[in-house]
Amino acid sequence: MPTLTQLKEAVAIAEQIEKLQTELAGLIGGSASVVSVLRAVSTPAAKAGKRTMSPEARERIAAAQRARWAKSKQSSALAAKPVAKTASGKRFVSAESRAKMAAAQRARWARKNGASAPAAKPVKKKGGLSPEGRARIVAALKARHAAAKKAKG
Repeated sequence: MPTLTQLKEAVAIAEQIEKLQTELAGLIGGSASVVSVLRAVSTPAAKAGKRTMSPEARERIAAAQRARWAKSKQSSALAAKPVAKTASGKRFVSAESRAKMAAAQRARWARKNGASAPAAKPVKKKGGLSPEGRARIVAALKARHAAAKKAKG
């Protein structure tokens, strides 16, 4: 809590500020807000456009980040096995590994539910439609296209 002396001093300062504001308003013209005029005069116009970074600066930042990554990878105690990748560079998990993971998960679920682990399901080959299935899809699409064309025309 401020003392009486501090309050008197604050009132005196506020009166001085009011006196100076009225004096300033008389100099500027008084029609516009004194504060807005002062802000407009004192602040330079902001730069228009997008800030860009030079290619050299980007490369320096990238090199520093690569160095940090290399340092953190050296210090990590985990020695990772090399990861198999496809021709496009994406990682993949072999069917055998996926089957092992699925069996382990089923065993965990079985332990949680109190039952014995169910037998592993056979691994399906991924990504192939039979010719019959493909023909059914194409026939359905052609029929849908013909119906839409008929409804339009």
